[in-house]
Amino acid sequence: MTWHSSVDGATHRERQDVSDAAGPKVSMLARGTLATGTYLLVVDYQHRAWWDEATQPTGRSSGAVIVRRLMWPDAYDDPQRIRVLLDANRLRLVGPETMGGHETLHLSATDGSTDLWVDGATYLPVRQTGAATFDYEWLPRTPENLARFELSAPDGFTHRDKPIE
Repeated sequence: MTWHSSVDGATHRERQDVSDAAGPKVSMLARGTLATGTYLLVVDYQHRAWWDEATQPTGRSSGAVIVRRLMWPDAYDDPQRIRVLLDANRLRLVGPETMGGHETLHLSATDGSTDLWVDGATYLPVRQTGAATFDYEWLPRTPENLARFELSAPDGFTHRDKPIE
């Protein structure tokens, strides 16, 4: 099983694509914030179906958490959040390490659940290990890379009112 995640914090969008050797399984596109309201589109390739849902704004500040926090609340992909967790002693510094020629800081969750390697200057994650291993790649904002955030239901797929259980 392969899981590919793309996040664009500037436009508050995230796309998740899950596939295996037989092909795509599911794709999800989320956009918005708690302040503006959110939209989620899911395309289920196995069942040739799709559904979507929207939430209304909650009135929280414009710095509200992006949709990703609603979907994956334990993610360590935000440098500001990583610094907050360090200050709160939820992460501790193990030390500097070189990973694939990249100078990183090795951090560890104080509960022992996760190890994280971040760029020493930006605190952008390079790798996260725990129940699974995640390697991060940070791409420039080009039209080609931003096209990753387009998703629509293929012709012939059935619209459903709710997820398939």
